[in-house]
Amino acid sequence: MASKGCPTAWAMEGGALAFSKIVGGSTAARGEWPWQVSLWLRRKEHKCGAVLIADRWLLSAAHCFDIMWVAFLGTPFLSGIDGKMEKIFRIYKHPFYNVYSLDYDVALLELSTPVKFSNTIKPICLPDNSHIFHEGARCFITGWVTLASSGLMSKHLQKAAVNMIGDQACKKFYPVQISSRMVCAGFPQGTVDSCSGDAGGPLACKEPSGKWFLAGITSWGYGCARPYFPGVYTKVTAVQAVIPKPSQETSELCSGPELALAEASDLTALMELLHCAVACGKDMLVFPLSTGTSKLSDDPLAHHLTIRQD
Repeated sequence: MASKGCPTAWAMEGGALAFSKIVGGSTAARGEWPWQVSLWLRRKEHKCGAVLIADRWLLSAAHCFDIMWVAFLGTPFLSGIDGKMEKIFRIYKHPFYNVYSLDYDVALLELSTPVKFSNTIKPICLPDNSHIFHEGARCFITGWVTLASSGLMSKHLQKAAVNMIGDQACKKFYPVQISSRMVCAGFPQGTVDSCSGDAGGPLACKEPSGKWFLAGITSWGYGCARPYFPGVYTKVTAVQAVIPKPSQETSELCSGPELALAEASDLTALMELLHCAVACGKDMLVFPLSTGTSKLSDDPLAHHLTIRQD
């Protein structure tokens, strides 16, 4: 099994592979998925996806990260043209993230400066931990697909509809690997899936209210679009402890019974992360990226965080 981000030496074709592409999808229109973010390594190339959840916060998959990342928002083009580039200030991996099983495969990314929302840059709504995404619900995955004919990534954002798969069915497809922090989506016959390069991107579901909610974060799977091996996603309702409460502006965009109105701040997010780490008896992994090194920043709060590299 591998994550759906950057392939590793053991992520061989035909084996479990971290997701990097949408299989069986179609081209997305500009502004159609305004929360989709492209993460670039050292400003050179796209490596993973991410999801905008507030004006300064992104969610992605924990397995994606190295240093010197930047984020492109508001564009369906892989080149970043017509988009807005933002530097990533810090990355917080979940303290329980397991590099082998990909359990708790979630990371919170803090941008250097807040982004201004527009028609092409908007946050997705976050569910609370009691929100139910029903089995069989039609949801969407988005990302930059690897074209089978050339092995190259699509230059344009792709979208595909998938069905939510119930927990019991998911465990039948993957009897050993599935935890309660994971959810499956796709089709038993395969044909449509996310794959390498899509990691960290959204599994988005439209509610009757017309609002889009984040059900999952693209994580891993056994091959891509194979029969009886659907895509596996980090279940957002199960990893709420590392996600900051929505800001007033985001709450107004996503207002409804699913979200509690609360003012967010950098301190709120950091303290929630610290609380999670202390409660779990584990240290929090932090990568401050403003200096391009792995040293802790001058932020006095950051000095209370111990770096772990499992």
